[in-house]
Amino acid sequence: MALLALLLNPERIFLAVSVCLVYILFYSISHLSQWQESARWLFTGPKLLAEKYVPGVSFTIQTPERKYTLVSSEASILELSQAKEDQLSLVATAEEVFQPAHTMNGIELNRLGLQHRILRSLTLRLPSYQDPLTALARQALTNELKGKQLDQGWVTLSIFSYAQKAVAKTNTYTFYGEQFTRDAAFLDAAVQYPQDVFVAAEALRCVPKFFAPVMSSIVTRNHRASRHLISKLLPVIKERLDAEEHGNTKGETPRDYIQHIVKLYPDKSPDRALRMVQQTLALWFAGVHQPAMTIFYALVDLCTYPEYIERLRKEIDDSVNSIGSIDINSLLLLDSFLKESARMNASESISLRRKAMVPYHFKDGTSVPLGDWACVPQRAIMRDPSIYANAHVFDGTRFIRNATRLSKIDGVAQSKFTDTSPFYPLWGLGKQACPGRFYAAYIIKIILVEIIQNYDIKLDASPTRRCFTWRSSVLPIPSSTFMIRRRSFSDHNTEPA
Repeated sequence: MALLALLLNPERIFLAVSVCLVYILFYSISHLSQWQESARWLFTGPKLLAEKYVPGVSFTIQTPERKYTLVSSEASILELSQAKEDQLSLVATAEEVFQPAHTMNGIELNRLGLQHRILRSLTLRLPSYQDPLTALARQALTNELKGKQLDQGWVTLSIFSYAQKAVAKTNTYTFYGEQFTRDAAFLDAAVQYPQDVFVAAEALRCVPKFFAPVMSSIVTRNHRASRHLISKLLPVIKERLDAEEHGNTKGETPRDYIQHIVKLYPDKSPDRALRMVQQTLALWFAGVHQPAMTIFYALVDLCTYPEYIERLRKEIDDSVNSIGSIDINSLLLLDSFLKESARMNASESISLRRKAMVPYHFKDGTSVPLGDWACVPQRAIMRDPSIYANAHVFDGTRFIRNATRLSKIDGVAQSKFTDTSPFYPLWGLGKQACPGRFYAAYIIKIILVEIIQNYDIKLDASPTRRCFTWRSSVLPIPSSTFMIRRRSFSDHNTEPA
């Protein structure tokens, strides 16, 4: 009866509605700044980070999902990198970002130790891979140029598409064996799979969890690329397992990633062959996506700063040994150029993402609530003039050892592309730094050496904007192109480039 009396009393109804409206108004005003920041994060995340960054000072950013706490002092960055997994978790953030149950065929992301052991073994073998990888890099570029229309010897190529195909072809040799480098359908799926994972993972962050399986299937076209790769790789792994268990290996033992995982995989369950395939595909995503973006920006920088090309060619020529091979590890200028390109064009604005599994308190008093993320604003740090002299000026020689640089950070000027540092956290830091960075850098250099040594390149007349931002990422625009021609043509043609 009391409820009925309330409903029949217009004054009380008006009062109740007024109170609700006032509450909604004040709630909206108090949360408006957070909503605005969340919207800015989606579309201009790198710019927002740059605006809020103050050297050595922690700050927070509200994203649509949660709050990020960003630390930038050397002590806090090191503390973040050394935190225990049950306090600040890398695996938990990776599972939320990539949602492997829906994008990577349900792979387990907690086998980091296995990946580390395999990648260390592959890294030790890199010199023995150089000649076949060089031939494959050359073949990848030749295939891209084939049938293209020439204009005074110049051919226009999509920068990112070429980079993806070159990385996929060379990686296929070390991951899966030579036979798959000749399989066009396999290579197409190998290029498509990382794109599917990235796009699907982002799409799933924008829909309710119950809709995730449907959305993932739509975005990946019913997981077409991954299903093709699995159908090709599963028989190979089963055959290798059978040979390993029964000792009936024939001929020379393969040296690829598959063979390493067959030897080292600890799980003896009946479905272990499928689990092994899933592990290779998880690493494949990282092994194609990031190196291709690094090559994209390096090629743009080579075209933008062509004064480095002749110096790089001379360095390459001078590094040829007595048997005609190039000593990739002796190319100090190329290493420095790559590191500077990645510093200026970091494709990710944050690194060392960790999810707080418990409320976490840094030693400087910075707190990260349960479920929120702690991160490092790497793009802002790597452009910080208090760390890098003339930080906003491209200097391809910046990281050559023994170079004289005005920097308050000792050792910044004397480091390799693959070195890790709180002030260059591109590869992560500490025990969980990227174990594949030496391999990735090697592949990147082989692909770039082929272009620098044998081709002229320049940017075409397309718009200068070659990337876009989404959340914290700075991503290549797929339609961005460059122009390329064989040096043998330019040697006999006096037309200026």
